[in-house]
Amino acid sequence: MLSSPLDEFAASDLDEFDQVSERMDGTQRLFHEYISQRQNKILEDRTTYTKSLTELRELQKSLISSIEEYQKREQELTELRAAQQKEEDEGREAIESFQAKYDEMVQLNSQLASQIEEVRENIRKTKERQLQERQVLNEQMALVSPELHFWEQTLGLRIEGVQEDVLRFVFINIDEKDYGREFSCTLDLSDVDYRIIKCRPELEPEVIESTVKVLNETRQLNLFLKTLRKAFKDIA
Repeated sequence: MLSSPLDEFAASDLDEFDQVSERMDGTQRLFHEYISQRQNKILEDRTTYTKSLTELRELQKSLISSIEEYQKREQELTELRAAQQKEEDEGREAIESFQAKYDEMVQLNSQLASQIEEVRENIRKTKERQLQERQVLNEQMALVSPELHFWEQTLGLRIEGVQEDVLRFVFINIDEKDYGREFSCTLDLSDVDYRIIKCRPELEPEVIESTVKVLNETRQLNLFLKTLRKAFKDIA
C-alpha cells in the first residue's frame, strides 16, 4: 500500500511533536528540580538565618546583660571609691584636728607650767609675807601683852586657837543683863587680808567689813579688839 505525502508529513510532525514533548518534559523536570533546589536552598538559608538571628539575639541579650552588670559593678565601685575617699577625708580631718588639739595642749601645758611656777613663787612670797606679818603680830602681842592681860582680867577677853592661822576672840562682861554671856569672833589670818569667819551673835555685814578693815589697814590688834568689843556692845 502506497503512502501519500500527507501521511508522511503527519508522521514526521508526530515524531517531532514527541521529541518536543519529551524535551519539554525534560525541561519541566529540570525546572521543577531547579525550583525544588531553590526552595530547599531558601529553606536552608532561612533556617540558617533564623538560627543565626536567634544566636545573635541571644548574644545581644548576653551582651546587654554583661553591659548592665559591668555598669552596675562600675556604679558599685564608684560608690565604694567615694565612700573610701570620704573615710580618707574624715580620717585626715580627724588627724589634723587631733594634731591641732595636741599642739594646743602642748602650748597650754607650757602656759600652765609657767603659771604654776608663777603661783608657786606667789605662794612663797605670800608665806614669807605672812611669816613677817605673824612675827610683827607676835611682837605686837608681846608689846600689848600687859594690855591683853588687863582685857582678859577686867573686860573678860579670851583668845583661843581654833586651828593654824585661825583665832577666836571671846568676850564676856558686855551684856549688863548677863555678864557671863559670850560674844565671839573667829578671825582667819591665813591670807594677806585677814577675814572674819564668824561672829556670835551675828553682826551686820557692813559692821564686820568696817571692823576687819581697821585691822587690815593698821595691823593694830588692840585697836581691832576695841572696835570689835564696841560693835558687840552696840547689839547687846
